[in-house]
Amino acid sequence: MSGKSKIARRGAVLAGAALAIFGPLIGMSSAAGALTLALPLPAKSLAITSPAFTMTASATGTHALTIALQYSSTIESDAPASGTVVDLSSDCGAAWFAATPGGAPITSVKIPFLSSSVTVYYGDAETGPPLITVSSPGLTPATQTETVIP
Repeated sequence: MSGKSKIARRGAVLAGAALAIFGPLIGMSSAAGALTLALPLPAKSLAITSPAFTMTASATGTHALTIALQYSSTIESDAPASGTVVDLSSDCGAAWFAATPGGAPITSVKIPFLSSSVTVYYGDAETGPPLITVSSPGLTPATQTETVIP
């Protein structure tokens, strides 16, 4: 490949005489005798990427909520080898999250290695505007307000 390499969607360009790499490469090219590698960018924040929704109060979690790792507001980032555990909360006492539609309640979920997002399902038996918060140590949390009607 000749010329300058392009940075991969989730990469940073590194060049040097010696470089140890652990984990998969997003992209790789060589130009003018220099090796350029595009490596995954570390996540800086969480985002709720599904749009806010209006739901009828219900005793089961059926509304999908997608949570993503982000390097910036426009670039998603993959989870590290250990995955990323995300804590789930709502300011409503009658709310819960589930890993599957109608599933058992959970309080956290793991974004697996090399994935940039995960989907959970939200349920709420109380009407009002619950504020959902997703958080993980070392990352900026994300919030989103939903609407629950009778």
